[in-house]
Amino acid sequence: MPVRRAEPRAVVRLDGGFGNQLFQWAAARLLEREHGMAVVVDARANARPGQRGDQLGPLGLHDWPTRTQGAVWRGLQRTVPTRFFDPVTARTWGLPWRVARTLAEAEDLARRGRPLVLHGFLQQPDDVARLLEADQDSLVALRDAMAGRSPLESQAYAAVHVRRGDYVSHPEYSRTFGVCSEDYYLRALERLHSPRLVIVTDDPAWGEDFARRARPDGAVEVVSESLASDFATLVGAEELVLSNSTFSWWAARASRASQVIAPRPWLEEPTHDHLALPAWSTLSKRDGQPVADS
Repeated sequence: MPVRRAEPRAVVRLDGGFGNQLFQWAAARLLEREHGMAVVVDARANARPGQRGDQLGPLGLHDWPTRTQGAVWRGLQRTVPTRFFDPVTARTWGLPWRVARTLAEAEDLARRGRPLVLHGFLQQPDDVARLLEADQDSLVALRDAMAGRSPLESQAYAAVHVRRGDYVSHPEYSRTFGVCSEDYYLRALERLHSPRLVIVTDDPAWGEDFARRARPDGAVEVVSESLASDFATLVGAEELVLSNSTFSWWAARASRASQVIAPRPWLEEPTHDHLALPAWSTLSKRDGQPVADS
């Protein structure tokens, strides 16, 4: 009897929130489309307490087989140190141990027909450049998934994304990411042309207070609804002001906005500034002054 070779498989480990998972999703779609790999999602580590779980599947962004936590995995997560989670994940799928931390590593393994575990945020310059080159099909899929999810879909408006949440409450995230200053948002608002303004935020109390100061005439709406609705609202904006969050980064990538304004530096240390794309205007996230490409 002829031996049938299994299709090469890419196990994609989900990690982080929606924007981070979209990077992993886009990389997985590339491996599937360009290298013929069968994609499997491993959402177990991201289902630990305090993590986000699979935020893509429920929105119809993938229908790949998904490994979720069972009783054995829940027992392992209570007893096995985090640094051993990756090997455990791979071994339980019966794969040779090949971890790809970058898209280049994953594509090299794919070309050699090797099964792999893709584990990383995939936001280094080379990863982002490759996804920008090859992700047009993914952007179409993302727009299609967002269709009909925003209550403002048939209207013209500018949208501002204000990310606070764990950027403010979590000391490590505050040191690493920082938050965009009020001056950044005020200077960005001066550049917008649309008479209608929507603030999308995970901190509606701060958003309402800022809206009263920024537009005393009340010509501004503060939106803080579901993940899908808020993301779709950003995607549908005619002009878009980003926070230093991959949530609004992906919204800008999927949108057809005539103007996108992004903060610099993206992180507190001068890394990841490649996330501010050349077609976007950039302002200092500290004082709102224009920042030229370095």
